[in-house]
Amino acid sequence: MISEEIKKEILAKIGKDKEAVAMMNKRDVQGLISKCKSIGFDVTEGDITEFIVGSMGELSDDELDAVSGGNCIYGCPSDSCDHNHQ
Repeated sequence: MISEEIKKEILAKIGKDKEAVAMMNKRDVQGLISKCKSIGFDVTEGDITEFIVGSMGELSDDELDAVSGGNCIYGCPSDSCDHNHQ
């Protein structure tokens, strides 16, 4: 678990990075782990998941259904989605 202070530091650094913001919007946990590690933060999947939920809120029932059904969180079928939504 990362502290609130570290969360604020991460958000301050990645909040200015358009690629990182897109990762947050897509809830791209692995991408955010890589981004955080590249700027000096040693984070885990659990840390980033907690960070995203804390920053953006939990997935809605529709988002959970879409993801569990093999679709992206925007409802696109996984075989035709480029996961580059804004």
